[in-house]
Amino acid sequence: MIENLIWDFDGSLFNTYPAMVKLFKKALLRKGYVTSENEILSLMKDSLGKAVDFY
Repeated sequence: MIENLIWDFDGSLFNTYPAMVKLFKKALLRKGYVTSENEILSLMKDSLGKAVDFY
């Protein structure tokens, strides 16, 4: 019987970074920030919190 199950969807089964970066960039544009997707991706790969704090 399985007692615990850890599922790593992102990165194992599906790469969510492209969608996350696109939506993050769209949100930044609404607030007047212009930046590259490469910069956003670089920060997000460290952590989403780091990207949010940076901008």
